[in-house]
Amino acid sequence: MAFLCLLNDAFMTCRNIMFYCYGESIYQIKQIASRLPKNSQ
Repeated sequence: MAFLCLLNDAFMTCRNIMFYCYGESIYQIKQIASRLPKNSQ
């Protein structure tokens, strides 16, 4: 049972890191995208 809890903790941590990285990259893309049209026009 302890092993399952450990596995679950590892999974949750991994998922949180992935969500954070995903959110960060989306934010970066939005920042870049918002600058692009002004430069091209």
